[in-house]
Amino acid sequence: MKNCLIINSSNPQEVIISLRSADNEYVVKEKSKLKHSHNLLILISKVIRKRQISINELSSIEIQTNGGSFTGIRIVITVANTLAWALNIPVNNEKFIVPRYSSSKFD
Repeated sequence: MKNCLIINSSNPQEVIISLRSADNEYVVKEKSKLKHSHNLLILISKVIRKRQISINELSSIEIQTNGGSFTGIRIVITVANTLAWALNIPVNNEKFIVPRYSSSKFD
């Protein structure tokens, strides 16, 4: 069975972690005043335990790379790339994700 971990931190006040399989999807949303780095790994672990699978059963990772804070995007990309590398699975159908940031007034 294919299990896809989905990470969305496009809203700086909320993190959404989903685990999608062929038959269903389990979603955890957490609003927090804390930064994403404080709760991202905890939420990923929570979703995996709730679905009663091993992290080794993940087949892919998808992340939202648009919106959100600069640091939030970097944290999500780092976590996704590290998990993908450790588990030898794709992230957004690639071997790894390279951050693409919006232009700023300094560009």
